[in-house]
Amino acid sequence: MDFSNEVKERFTFKNDILFKWALQGEDDDTQRVRNVIISSVTGLNVVYSEVRNPEVLPEKADFKNMYLDILVRTQEGIYIDIEMQSSSFGDAARDKSLAYLARLYSNQLKGTEPYRFAPAHQIIFVDVRSKHDDVLISHMKIQDEMGNCLSNKMQTHIVYMPYIDDILKHKCINELTLTEAIVYLFQNGITDDTIELSKKYQEVAILMYKEDQFNDVESLYTVAESRKRFLVMQAAHMEDARNEGLEEGRAEGRAEGRAEGEQKSLRLITKLIADGKSDLIEKVAQDQELREQLYKEYHIE
Repeated sequence: MDFSNEVKERFTFKNDILFKWALQGEDDDTQRVRNVIISSVTGLNVVYSEVRNPEVLPEKADFKNMYLDILVRTQEGIYIDIEMQSSSFGDAARDKSLAYLARLYSNQLKGTEPYRFAPAHQIIFVDVRSKHDDVLISHMKIQDEMGNCLSNKMQTHIVYMPYIDDILKHKCINELTLTEAIVYLFQNGITDDTIELSKKYQEVAILMYKEDQFNDVESLYTVAESRKRFLVMQAAHMEDARNEGLEEGRAEGRAEGRAEGEQKSLRLITKLIADGKSDLIEKVAQDQELREQLYKEYHIE
């Protein structure tokens, strides 16, 4: 991979563009790996899975979270809706997940058989340690105040990838289970250790090949790079918006400021990409004076 003389960052499965692209295919290898990941994280016996939103559109990559909308069939013949993603939200994913899961579940109302809901699960891989649990995978269900599970039909599974380092304090690399080996690859990318794991687990070898392939395709790499720059810039704009809201001293001002800041960010990024100036995005994210200058230049208010 040599798009220029400068050293390029290598993307891993922490990047949601790569994550979706690598796991969306319907070939035997991709379906095998996807089924293994879903089964190992959720405990379901998945025998078939189909991605219902396989597109990765460059023109949308900067503006939407890239998640996989998957219909799976279990060995028992049960069909289940799965939403799976690699998220940059960190531990906040736990707090946001209920709303996302409720949306996934309620979308079934659009079907022809109302009130006959298929189970819905959500799987989120995050690059932080949990503030609540000292575990690799956290499973959440709806419970009453006594801890009794009210329904198994809605579940969220959060994989805290950095916890794999704690597991390796008590295991050698070649003692990792298949699930742990996949998480290790997602967390660390291709290393000497993952190469060793690929000799033991074919699924790891398949995922390593996909990571290599993604980084070697310039069009995909460019989308992932733009996505990263967008997230950096969005965070900067949200910080500006929060500060503006605090200065106004009103809760509604803070909320409106965040919304307006995000919209200005989206409009500016759209203009920069259209003008072939995506290399400015990261600079703009770090330089408020430059942002204001470009807002004026592009007549963004």
